[in-house]
Amino acid sequence: MKKILLIAPSELPIPAVLGGAVETGIVQLIKENEKRQNLKFELFSYYNPVALEQSKKYKNTTFKYYKANLIDKILLYFFKAINRLNKTLHIKIIFNERPLFIRYVCRNIKNKYYDGILLKNSVKYVIPISKNNKSPIFLQLHNDFFNEQTINANKINNLVYKIISNSVYIKNRIKTIEGINENKIFVNMNCLDDMDFIIPSGDEQNKVINKYKINTKKKNIIFVGRITPQKGIKELLEALKLIKNRDDWNLLVAGGKWFSTNSKNKYYRELETISKEFNNKINFLGRERYNVYLHLEK
Repeated sequence: MKKILLIAPSELPIPAVLGGAVETGIVQLIKENEKRQNLKFELFSYYNPVALEQSKKYKNTTFKYYKANLIDKILLYFFKAINRLNKTLHIKIIFNERPLFIRYVCRNIKNKYYDGILLKNSVKYVIPISKNNKSPIFLQLHNDFFNEQTINANKINNLVYKIISNSVYIKNRIKTIEGINENKIFVNMNCLDDMDFIIPSGDEQNKVINKYKINTKKKNIIFVGRITPQKGIKELLEALKLIKNRDDWNLLVAGGKWFSTNSKNKYYRELETISKEFNNKINFLGRERYNVYLHLEK
Protein backbone atom coordinates (compact mmCIF):
# COMPACT_ATOMS: atom_id res chain seq x y z
CA MET A 1 0.00 0.00 0.00
CA LYS A 2 1.45 3.35 -1.04
CA LYS A 3 2.10 5.92 1.67
CA ILE A 4 1.21 9.57 1.06
CA LEU A 5 2.05 12.54 3.27
CA LEU A 6 -0.57 15.31 3.58
CA ILE A 7 0.04 18.63 5.33
CA ALA A 8 -2.67 21.11 6.33
CA PRO A 9 -2.15 24.41 4.50
CA SER A 10 -3.18 26.69 7.39
CA GLU A 11 -4.22 26.76 11.03
CA LEU A 12 -7.65 25.36 10.15
CA PRO A 13 -7.86 21.76 11.40
CA ILE A 14 -8.60 18.57 9.52
CA PRO A 15 -11.23 17.11 9.52
CA ALA A 16 -12.64 20.48 8.45
CA VAL A 17 -14.78 21.22 11.50
CA LEU A 18 -14.05 24.96 11.17
CA GLY A 19 -14.60 25.07 7.42
CA GLY A 20 -12.17 25.92 4.65
CA ALA A 21 -12.51 24.90 1.01
CA VAL A 22 -9.02 23.41 0.76
CA GLU A 23 -9.44 21.62 4.09
CA THR A 24 -12.79 20.23 2.95
CA GLY A 25 -11.10 19.00 -0.22
CA ILE A 26 -8.57 17.09 1.88
CA VAL A 27 -11.42 15.49 3.82
CA GLN A 28 -13.04 14.41 0.54
CA LEU A 29 -9.76 12.79 -0.44
CA ILE A 30 -9.56 10.98 2.90
CA LYS A 31 -13.17 9.80 2.60
CA GLU A 32 -12.63 8.48 -0.91
CA ASN A 33 -9.57 6.57 0.26
CA GLU A 34 -11.67 4.98 3.00
CA LYS A 35 -13.81 3.48 0.23
CA ARG A 36 -10.97 2.39 -2.03
CA GLN A 37 -8.44 1.52 0.70
CA ASN A 38 -5.47 1.62 -1.68
CA LEU A 39 -3.43 4.35 0.05
CA LYS A 40 -2.10 5.02 3.52
CA PHE A 41 -2.22 8.70 4.48
CA GLU A 42 -0.16 10.41 7.14
CA LEU A 43 -1.57 13.86 7.83
CA PHE A 44 -0.25 16.80 9.84
CA SER A 45 -2.77 19.36 11.05
CA TYR A 46 -3.38 21.95 13.72
CA TYR A 47 -5.09 20.49 16.79
CA ASN A 48 -8.78 20.94 17.47
CA PRO A 49 -10.72 18.76 19.95
CA VAL A 50 -13.69 18.28 17.62
CA ALA A 51 -11.39 17.43 14.72
CA LEU A 52 -9.53 14.92 16.90
CA GLU A 53 -12.78 13.19 17.79
CA GLN A 54 -13.89 12.99 14.16
CA SER A 55 -10.49 11.75 13.00
CA LYS A 56 -10.91 8.53 14.97
CA LYS A 57 -13.32 7.06 12.44
CA TYR A 58 -10.82 7.12 9.55
CA LYS A 59 -8.88 3.87 9.44
CA ASN A 60 -6.51 4.61 6.56
CA THR A 61 -5.25 7.99 7.75
CA THR A 62 -2.88 8.64 10.62
CA PHE A 63 -3.53 12.10 12.07
CA LYS A 64 -0.73 13.98 13.79
CA TYR A 65 -1.81 17.18 15.51
CA TYR A 66 0.20 20.23 16.41
CA LYS A 67 -1.04 22.25 19.38
CA ALA A 68 -0.58 25.95 18.72
CA ASN A 69 0.01 28.40 21.54
CA LEU A 70 0.32 32.15 22.06
CA ILE A 71 3.79 32.24 20.50
CA ASP A 72 2.38 30.75 17.27
CA LYS A 73 -0.25 33.48 17.12
CA ILE A 74 2.30 36.24 17.73
CA LEU A 75 4.63 34.86 15.05
CA LEU A 76 1.75 34.51 12.59
CA TYR A 77 0.74 38.17 12.90
CA PHE A 78 4.37 39.33 12.95
CA PHE A 79 5.46 37.48 9.81
CA LYS A 80 2.25 38.38 7.96
CA ALA A 81 2.99 42.04 8.66
CA ILE A 82 6.62 41.65 7.55
CA ASN A 83 5.59 39.87 4.35
CA ARG A 84 3.06 42.59 3.52
CA LEU A 85 5.69 45.26 4.12
CA ASN A 86 8.25 43.44 1.96
CA LYS A 87 5.69 43.16 -0.83
CA THR A 88 4.92 46.89 -0.62
CA LEU A 89 8.62 47.76 -0.68
CA HIS A 90 9.29 45.23 -3.47
CA ILE A 91 11.73 43.33 -1.26
CA LYS A 92 12.04 39.77 -2.57
CA ILE A 93 12.09 38.03 0.77
CA ILE A 94 9.18 36.04 2.16
CA PHE A 95 8.93 34.44 5.59
CA ASN A 96 7.07 31.31 6.59
CA GLU A 97 4.21 32.59 8.74
CA ARG A 98 3.87 29.32 10.66
CA PRO A 99 7.49 28.45 11.48
CA LEU A 100 6.81 26.33 14.58
CA PHE A 101 4.21 24.20 12.82
CA ILE A 102 6.42 23.48 9.83
CA ARG A 103 9.38 22.81 12.15
CA TYR A 104 7.21 20.23 13.95
CA VAL A 105 6.33 18.64 10.62
CA CYS A 106 9.93 18.60 9.36
CA ARG A 107 11.18 17.06 12.59
CA ASN A 108 8.68 14.22 12.28
CA ILE A 109 9.19 13.45 8.58
CA LYS A 110 12.97 13.83 8.39
CA ASN A 111 14.45 11.14 6.13
CA LYS A 112 11.24 9.05 6.20
CA TYR A 113 10.03 7.42 3.00
CA TYR A 114 6.78 8.41 1.28
CA ASP A 115 5.56 7.51 -2.19
CA GLY A 116 4.45 11.10 -2.50
CA ILE A 117 3.98 14.34 -0.55
CA LEU A 118 0.85 16.32 -1.39
CA LEU A 119 0.96 20.02 -0.54
CA LYS A 120 -2.36 21.71 -1.15
CA ASN A 121 -2.06 25.49 -1.63
CA SER A 122 1.18 25.46 0.37
CA VAL A 123 3.83 27.00 -1.89
CA LYS A 124 5.75 28.30 1.15
CA TYR A 125 6.14 24.77 2.51
CA VAL A 126 7.93 23.35 -0.53
CA ILE A 127 11.47 24.50 0.32
CA PRO A 128 11.53 23.52 4.05
CA ILE A 129 9.86 20.17 3.34
CA SER A 130 12.32 19.36 0.53
CA LYS A 131 15.26 20.02 2.86
CA ASN A 132 14.05 17.33 5.26
CA ASN A 133 12.54 14.75 2.94
CA LYS A 134 13.47 13.65 -0.58
CA SER A 135 10.13 12.07 -1.51
CA PRO A 136 8.45 13.47 -4.67
CA ILE A 137 6.38 16.60 -3.95
CA PHE A 138 3.03 17.20 -5.63
CA LEU A 139 1.88 20.82 -5.36
CA GLN A 140 -1.89 21.32 -5.74
CA LEU A 141 -3.07 24.90 -6.16
CA HIS A 142 -6.54 26.35 -5.61
CA ASN A 143 -5.42 29.98 -5.82
CA ASP A 144 -3.05 32.14 -7.86
CA PHE A 145 -0.12 31.58 -5.50
CA PHE A 146 2.51 30.33 -7.97
CA ASN A 147 3.48 32.51 -10.93
CA GLU A 148 6.34 34.61 -12.31
CA GLN A 149 6.03 37.02 -9.36
CA THR A 150 6.37 34.32 -6.72
CA ILE A 151 9.58 34.62 -4.73
CA ASN A 152 11.88 31.64 -5.40
CA ALA A 153 9.54 30.49 -8.17
CA ASN A 154 12.30 28.78 -10.17
CA LYS A 155 13.71 27.01 -7.12
CA ILE A 156 10.25 25.80 -6.09
CA ASN A 157 9.55 24.65 -9.63
CA ASN A 158 12.73 22.56 -9.61
CA LEU A 159 11.76 20.96 -6.28
CA VAL A 160 8.23 19.83 -7.18
CA TYR A 161 7.55 16.70 -9.19
CA LYS A 162 4.08 17.60 -10.47
CA ILE A 163 1.76 20.61 -10.18
CA ILE A 164 -2.03 20.27 -10.05
CA SER A 165 -4.24 23.33 -10.64
CA ASN A 166 -7.99 23.60 -10.20
CA SER A 167 -8.53 25.71 -13.33
CA VAL A 168 -7.05 26.54 -16.72
CA TYR A 169 -6.57 30.10 -15.46
CA ILE A 170 -4.32 28.92 -12.60
CA LYS A 171 -2.40 26.71 -15.02
CA ASN A 172 -1.79 29.67 -17.34
CA ARG A 173 -0.55 31.72 -14.39
CA ILE A 174 1.89 28.94 -13.43
CA LYS A 175 3.12 28.87 -17.04
CA THR A 176 4.37 32.46 -16.65
CA ILE A 177 7.31 31.08 -14.65
CA GLU A 178 10.36 31.12 -16.90
CA GLY A 179 11.56 27.71 -17.96
CA ILE A 180 8.66 25.73 -16.47
CA ASN A 181 7.74 22.48 -18.21
CA GLU A 182 4.07 22.65 -19.19
CA ASN A 183 3.85 18.85 -19.17
CA LYS A 184 4.30 18.77 -15.37
CA ILE A 185 1.12 20.87 -14.85
CA PHE A 186 -2.26 19.12 -14.70
CA VAL A 187 -5.74 20.62 -14.38
CA ASN A 188 -8.11 18.94 -11.91
CA MET A 189 -11.22 21.07 -11.57
CA ASN A 190 -13.23 21.38 -8.37
CA CYS A 191 -16.41 19.36 -8.03
CA LEU A 192 -19.16 18.62 -5.54
CA ASP A 193 -20.17 15.30 -4.03
CA ASP A 194 -23.96 15.43 -4.29
CA MET A 195 -24.20 12.60 -1.76
CA ASP A 196 -23.26 15.16 0.92
CA PHE A 197 -26.42 17.14 0.28
CA ILE A 198 -29.59 15.99 2.00
CA ILE A 199 -32.95 17.51 1.12
CA PRO A 200 -34.46 18.53 4.48
CA SER A 201 -38.01 17.62 5.46
CA GLY A 202 -40.81 20.17 5.31
CA ASP A 203 -40.55 20.79 9.07
CA GLU A 204 -36.78 21.37 8.86
CA GLN A 205 -37.27 23.77 5.96
CA ASN A 206 -39.87 25.73 7.90
CA LYS A 207 -37.52 26.02 10.89
CA VAL A 208 -34.87 27.66 8.69
CA ILE A 209 -37.44 29.89 6.98
CA ASN A 210 -38.82 31.07 10.31
CA LYS A 211 -35.42 31.44 12.01
CA TYR A 212 -34.02 33.70 9.30
CA LYS A 213 -37.35 35.31 8.36
CA ILE A 214 -37.06 34.27 4.73
CA ASN A 215 -39.84 35.52 2.46
CA THR A 216 -40.52 32.55 0.17
CA LYS A 217 -42.74 34.62 -2.11
CA LYS A 218 -39.71 36.57 -3.31
CA LYS A 219 -36.60 35.57 -5.28
CA ASN A 220 -33.96 34.79 -2.68
CA ILE A 221 -30.34 35.31 -3.73
CA ILE A 222 -27.82 33.52 -1.50
CA PHE A 223 -24.16 34.44 -1.00
CA VAL A 224 -22.18 31.79 0.89
CA GLY A 225 -18.59 32.46 1.86
CA ARG A 226 -16.21 34.49 3.99
CA ILE A 227 -16.95 38.19 4.26
CA THR A 228 -13.66 39.36 2.77
CA PRO A 229 -12.77 41.64 -0.17
CA GLN A 230 -11.40 38.66 -2.14
CA LYS A 231 -14.84 37.01 -2.27
CA GLY A 232 -16.52 39.90 -4.10
CA ILE A 233 -19.45 40.51 -1.74
CA LYS A 234 -19.05 44.31 -1.96
CA GLU A 235 -19.13 44.13 -5.77
CA LEU A 236 -22.33 42.07 -5.49
CA LEU A 237 -23.97 44.79 -3.38
CA GLU A 238 -22.87 47.45 -5.87
CA ALA A 239 -24.42 45.43 -8.71
CA LEU A 240 -27.68 44.96 -6.79
CA LYS A 241 -28.05 48.74 -6.57
CA LEU A 242 -29.25 48.51 -10.19
CA ILE A 243 -32.40 46.74 -8.98
CA LYS A 244 -32.69 48.07 -5.44
CA ASN A 245 -36.04 49.72 -6.21
CA ARG A 246 -37.62 46.40 -7.18
CA ASP A 247 -39.50 44.65 -4.41
CA ASP A 248 -39.35 41.05 -5.63
CA TRP A 249 -35.98 39.92 -4.20
CA ASN A 250 -33.90 39.48 -1.06
CA LEU A 251 -30.22 38.75 -0.52
CA LEU A 252 -29.16 36.29 2.17
CA VAL A 253 -25.48 36.53 3.17
CA ALA A 254 -24.28 33.37 4.95
CA GLY A 255 -20.80 33.55 6.42
CA GLY A 256 -18.48 35.42 8.78
CA LYS A 257 -15.31 37.46 8.32
CA TRP A 258 -13.31 34.33 9.11
CA PHE A 259 -13.98 30.63 9.39
CA SER A 260 -16.10 29.67 12.40
CA THR A 261 -16.50 33.20 13.75
CA ASN A 262 -19.24 35.82 13.68
CA SER A 263 -17.13 38.74 14.90
CA LYS A 264 -17.12 41.83 12.71
CA ASN A 265 -14.33 43.97 11.32
CA LYS A 266 -14.19 47.27 9.44
CA TYR A 267 -14.99 45.65 6.08
CA TYR A 268 -17.96 43.74 7.49
CA ARG A 269 -19.39 46.91 9.07
CA GLU A 270 -18.89 48.78 5.78
CA LEU A 271 -21.05 46.19 4.03
CA GLU A 272 -23.73 46.52 6.71
CA THR A 273 -23.75 50.29 6.13
CA ILE A 274 -24.18 49.80 2.37
CA SER A 275 -26.98 47.30 3.00
CA LYS A 276 -29.05 49.96 4.75
CA GLU A 277 -29.72 51.52 1.33
CA PHE A 278 -31.76 48.45 0.37
CA ASN A 279 -34.73 48.79 2.75
CA ASN A 280 -34.29 45.44 4.56
CA LYS A 281 -33.72 43.44 1.35
CA ILE A 282 -30.33 42.21 2.64
CA ASN A 283 -30.00 39.90 5.63
CA PHE A 284 -26.63 38.93 7.13
CA LEU A 285 -27.11 35.45 8.59
CA GLY A 286 -23.63 35.01 10.08
CA ARG A 287 -22.05 31.61 10.43
CA GLU A 288 -23.08 28.92 12.88
CA ARG A 289 -19.99 27.11 14.11
CA TYR A 290 -19.71 23.38 13.35
CA ASN A 291 -23.39 22.93 12.40
CA VAL A 292 -22.94 22.11 8.72
CA TYR A 293 -19.96 19.82 9.21
CA LEU A 294 -21.38 17.91 12.16
CA HIS A 295 -24.58 17.39 10.21
CA LEU A 296 -22.69 15.94 7.25
CA GLU A 297 -20.65 13.67 9.49
CA LYS A 298 -23.70 11.99 11.07
